[in-house]
Amino acid sequence: MAGPGQYGQVGDRYRTPGGWTVEVVQLAAGDRLRIRHHGFYVADVLSVDDLGRWIPAAELAQLERDPDTLILAP
Repeated sequence: MAGPGQYGQVGDRYRTPGGWTVEVVQLAAGDRLRIRHHGFYVADVLSVDDLGRWIPAAELAQLERDPDTLILAP
């Protein structure tokens, strides 16, 4: 069973009008960018350059910070 924080903490979140989201997550292996499409997990990548493998260029250009992102105090 997964415990709290086992899957990492969520940082900033960005989204596109086409349903793509990118979240900065902290994992045991280090920070990653988590890609989702319409809420479904796609991949975790190391850098912004890697996003282009998964997200179409036209969508990638439209990434905007999600105003609903919660910032939790430690």
